[in-house]
Amino acid sequence: MRSIEELRFEMQLIDFKKRFEAALKKHMDGHLRDAILDYKTILASQENNADASYYLGTAYLQIGKIEDAILWIQKSIKSNPNQPIALSNLGYCFNLSGKYKEAIKASADALIFDKENDVAWTNLGNA
Repeated sequence: MRSIEELRFEMQLIDFKKRFEAALKKHMDGHLRDAILDYKTILASQENNADASYYLGTAYLQIGKIEDAILWIQKSIKSNPNQPIALSNLGYCFNLSGKYKEAIKASADALIFDKENDVAWTNLGNA
C-alpha cells in the first residue's frame, strides 16, 4: 500500500503534467503571453524544470524578447545540457543579438550531440 506522501507526490506529477500540457497548447496555438504566464507558474514551483524553461525561452523569442529568450534557454541547458535543439536555438538567439562568439559556441555544442542539426549549421554560417 502506498503512503500518503507517495500519493501526494503522484498527484503533484499529474498536476504538473496537466499544467505543462495546457501551457504548451497555448504556446502552439499562438497564445504566447498566456503560455508565458503558465510557464512562469510552473517554474515558480519547479525552478529547474528544463522543459518549462526552454519553452518559456522560445515563447520570448517568438515575441521578440531576445535577451529573455537567451536567459531562459540557458537556464534550460544548465538543467539539462544534452539538448541539441535548445543549444541551436540559443545560437540563433545569440546571432540575433549580435553575440557571434557565443552563437558559434552554442551552435558547435549543438553539433556535438547532433551532427546533422541544420539550424546549428545555419547559425554557424550566419555568425
